[in-house]
This record gives sequence, C-alpha cells and structure tokens, in this order.
Amino acid sequence: METNTAPSRIIKKYHNRRLYDTEDSHYIKLSDLYEMIKNDVSFRVVDAKTNKDISHTVLLQILTEIETKQSEVLTVDLLRHLLSFYRDPTHAQVGRYLEHCLTLYKDYQISLKSPVNSMLPTKQQASHLHDAAENALDSWVKNEK
Repeated sequence: METNTAPSRIIKKYHNRRLYDTEDSHYIKLSDLYEMIKNDVSFRVVDAKTNKDISHTVLLQILTEIETKQSEVLTVDLLRHLLSFYRDPTHAQVGRYLEHCLTLYKDYQISLKSPVNSMLPTKQQASHLHDAAENALDSWVKNEK
C-alpha cells in the first residue's frame, strides 16, 4: 500500500496474531490499520519471525471484516467476476486495470468535493452534505435491486 513517497511504517505481525506498530511502539488492531488506510498512511505488514511482507494477506483480512460488518461494496456478481479472472493467463492485467480505475475514481471524488468544500463555511457542513449524498446513493441503489 504505497500512497505517498514517505517511507512505509512497519507493522509487525506476531504468531499470536497481534500487530505491533514499530513507529509508535505499541500494539494495534486491524481497525487501526483501517484508520491508517483512510488517512493515507503508508505501511507494510511483515511477519515478525521471517520479516516476510504479508501486507496483501492482512489487507484482504481487513477487507473481509469490513465487507462482513458493513454494506457490501463487493457484490456477489463482482466477486464471481474477479474469481473467474484467475483462470485467465492475463489475470495480472485485471489487477492493474482495477487499480487504475479506482485511482481515477478517487481523484474524481476529490475533484467533486473540492468546489463544494470551498463554498461551505465549515468542514462539518461539507461532511453533512457528503453524508446526505451517500444516503441518497444508498437509497437509489437499494431501489434499483
């Protein structure tokens, strides 16, 4: 998860499944890693014994927990499509394509928020507007099903 040029924070994962933030020198939870992701904090998760990078596995674990507890972003159909690409010899291109699309989507979201934020006097008002838009989108998606 490289989102900026700053060196990645190292998180060590121990055999007992505990995560240790080497920068802040304390144990953390998966929810703390999720907060780091939302705040664009770059990190790598390494196995404390072997020093092997296990970021991919831990990020999948976070994604699974979020998908289980919150509204599903990854629909069953989308997951089936993703899984079907693994039998295709060009499946590595799918990951790069999706990464590019999500980067463009994130940039688009930022570009939409910037003008709205500049028109509103406070970030709290912008947050309320954002929440209202998300609720409207959720309602629209539920009505489409």
